[in-house]
Amino acid sequence: MTFEKLDYLMMVAEERNVTKAARRLYISQPTLTNFINNLEKNLGFKLFDRSTTPVKITTEGKAYIQKMHQLLLEEQHLIESLQKNSLAKNEFRVGIGQVNSEVSMPGLVERMLKKHPFLNITIHENPEKRILEDLKKDRIDLMFGHISLDTVNFVFEEITEQKMCLLIPENLLDPYTFYPENRRAEVNTYDIANKIFPNNSQDDPVQIDPEILYNMPIIEPDTSQALYINLRNLASSYPIHPIRVLRTANMITATTMLQMGLGYMYTSPDLLTLTRNPNSKKIIYCKLPKMKISRKYYAIYKEDNPNKEYIKESIGIMKEIMKK
Repeated sequence: MTFEKLDYLMMVAEERNVTKAARRLYISQPTLTNFINNLEKNLGFKLFDRSTTPVKITTEGKAYIQKMHQLLLEEQHLIESLQKNSLAKNEFRVGIGQVNSEVSMPGLVERMLKKHPFLNITIHENPEKRILEDLKKDRIDLMFGHISLDTVNFVFEEITEQKMCLLIPENLLDPYTFYPENRRAEVNTYDIANKIFPNNSQDDPVQIDPEILYNMPIIEPDTSQALYINLRNLASSYPIHPIRVLRTANMITATTMLQMGLGYMYTSPDLLTLTRNPNSKKIIYCKLPKMKISRKYYAIYKEDNPNKEYIKESIGIMKEIMKK
């Protein structure tokens, strides 16, 4: 039985006349009559009493039509659900922050496509709070981020522990702060990176006095960024009173302003990979006493997600990428 054939029966029941029903169905009256006769023969009971005018639907006929309509609707919903599930297996949606997307997603996508060449991959680059909302509402399959809340509804798998430090353009630092008084004549404002910290790197940030940051301009992430929480924790632990605050949710904009020397940031050194500015100020990697210099990076997903195969593969690839 199909919806089309069920319509034949429902039209006869509505019109209570086989000829009128056939006319509305755009089929001949003999075709409709033969269909009803054959169906009643197979069922073993009458659907309509055609000995009267108008035609009457029998008790059995009414029950049969109602039940068949219900079964056909259930079948249609099942087919749509299975089709949606099948389509989902060919689409994979990943949510990730802008900085880590730049660093890792091209390599991850390349390796996923080598194994699944027909896989459609959508990358959602947004602040972590927004990505988490997308995950809750099933708009993405997997997210990478630093948020470690709501462990009941999600599965958290640690990817790596990322470095954190203060990135300070050298033009914002006073060289005399770092040089003994009897040698201050040897340096100028633009010699900090080369002469004072020649071996400075993200693996060996120089420890500075918190007072150095007093009245220094700062570049802050938007409040929707996970980095904002880290910065607030830093500000509550040290006497940081910036002379001005530049806030943006766009990390490329933040990086450009940092490289122009417009302010310092507390973030991952990977941020510097977002842009290549030939006129960039030299950046000094710094830390404060007892400052948190790392934060955990997670893969987060729902246990019942149908794309579990892609999720597990992506997590494995991301772990390898982040080791490099």
